[in-house]
Amino acid sequence: MLDLDSARHVVTAVIVSHDGSRWLSETLSALRAQTRAVQRVVAADTGSTDGSPDVLADHLPADAVIDLPARTGYGDAVKAALDLPRSTTEVQGYEDDATEWIWLIHDDLTPEKDALEHLLAAADQDPRSAVLGPKLRDWFDRRLLVEAGVTIDGAGRRETGLEQREFDHGQHDGTRQVLAVSSAGMLVRRDVWERLGGFDPALPLFRDDIDFCWRVGGAGLRVRLVTDAVAYHAEASARRRRRITATRNHPRRVDRRHAVFVLLANLPVGGMVFALLRNSVGSLLRVVMYLLIKQPANALDEAAAITLVYGRPFRLARARFRRRRDRRRTYSAIRPFLARGWPCGSSPTLSPRSSPGSGWLTPPDATRRSPPLRARRTTAPPTTPRPSCAAWSSNRGSCWSSA
Repeated sequence: MLDLDSARHVVTAVIVSHDGSRWLSETLSALRAQTRAVQRVVAADTGSTDGSPDVLADHLPADAVIDLPARTGYGDAVKAALDLPRSTTEVQGYEDDATEWIWLIHDDLTPEKDALEHLLAAADQDPRSAVLGPKLRDWFDRRLLVEAGVTIDGAGRRETGLEQREFDHGQHDGTRQVLAVSSAGMLVRRDVWERLGGFDPALPLFRDDIDFCWRVGGAGLRVRLVTDAVAYHAEASARRRRRITATRNHPRRVDRRHAVFVLLANLPVGGMVFALLRNSVGSLLRVVMYLLIKQPANALDEAAAITLVYGRPFRLARARFRRRRDRRRTYSAIRPFLARGWPCGSSPTLSPRSSPGSGWLTPPDATRRSPPLRARRTTAPPTTPRPSCAAWSSNRGSCWSSA
């Protein structure tokens, strides 16, 4: 057990579900089994048709769940859940000046039982930490690393600094400051979430976490990766294991559009102009490439994505104004955490294994990892057993239903 003053922290877990019944029961089980219990749990379901609302109803009180339309974005769903009166109910036995936290839980995320405990312990060590995230492993093969912090390059690619199918042997361990962590398992100070307005409504899905963490860093606060905290993520939306109605079933187009938007909204004027030129030329070359290899759907997505960004200048102008209003640090404080391939002094990525930002013809919507190393035989860590949903105790607190 870590030396943690639990009375100093009040945690509200927010679950957003969308056709995630395949994973949701295990997610709720893992949340309830935390060695450091959460004080409140609220949830939002966005038009699920696979029984997810029934799973939530079995485990949470009726006033802790809100039903939303299928096309509701992730950030809007989180805000709707936090608007429920249950998310602000008074918690007995905690200090008056206790720090309020929001713990974002995807319906396909299974945190280890001590994940929250480690996150809060790291928060105690650095008062400027406003966002903390766990190390993510694959939900299906729990030896594989998915993310240990994330950054972005000048073409909008999401950089993890990991090899293809890299086993976790602790080679990336160590609590450290990063540009961003995934929204899956993200722990956010509630006052910071409210001050920055949460996730940008212009980013209903994909890249919303990078954008929010970039704004947190710009506000003079820190985003930290806590590798002692571990969670298992199925990445159901990114891997298209379910329909994504919030993107109107065009995930590649939306991901590319949001990647460019995040760059143009957060970079200083000089970097924005460079990113504008780079991505304009890059998109044109990719459209030509997709047409030559007879992939017209991908060509259409690429052309539509860049057109939608440039065709809405007032939305981009409003986004830049909001970020300038909240900014307390210059771009030079953020640049060391960006991937290589940037103008005006490129910076190291999250890991020495990360490859530099490269050619325009690399598909920008995919999460980039470094080229795989030569195969070598290693002993994989043991697979973590999945908890049984029937193993719940009945005394974990009033935030859970008695059902």
